Amino acid sequence: FFGLNSAYKGQKGSDLYEKMSNRFKEIGEIPNAAPAWRSVIYTGAIQGANLNGPSYAAEKSKVFAPTTNQEKVSEAFASKPVSITFATGQFKLDENAKTIIDLQFRDIAKSFANTKVRIEGNTDNVGSAATNKALSEKRARSVAEYLKSEYNIDSNRFVIVGNGPSKPVKGCESNATEECRGKNRRTDFQLIN
Repeated sequence: FFGLNSAYKGQKGSDLYEKMSNRFKEIGEIPNAAPAWRSVIYTGAIQGANLNGPSYAAEKSKVFAPTTNQEKVSEAFASKPVSITFATGQFKLDENAKTIIDLQFRDIAKSFANTKVRIEGNTDNVGSAATNKALSEKRARSVAEYLKSEYNIDSNRFVIVGNGPSKPVKGCESNATEECRGKNRRTDFQLIN
């Protein structure tokens, strides 16, 4: 949390400090920028504390097992409506999609570092069911690969699901308009145990 363990991948104090200082600046509570994290943190007390033994050990990172079929269908304990949308027939992330992931999902992935993340790819109903199922899985996998490469998240933490056109957005079940088809070409995130 204090930046003393470079291998730690969870939510860090500097992340929270930066987020809050930006928010305080937005609402006018601080005039310009807050002091740098390193200038306000004092780790001497932590480093000088004699905290030895197993009861003081840092929480270990969870080791994730490969995905099971049960995890693909188990109920999520939390869902984050971060929808990454795609052009027809596409599965590669553009810069806009990467920015959405960075802004809306990165902190959640860090905060819930000991949970699995189900990434569900979806399509509209244009094309064959088999093609759409494969495309939707590629969409989910492209998001997982981005998170793995950008944030060093264990690939076993991801549960990749390709729904094809079987889970349309509410109100767009018929895929009758281009707007609805666009909403259905998406990838969603869920946290599961």
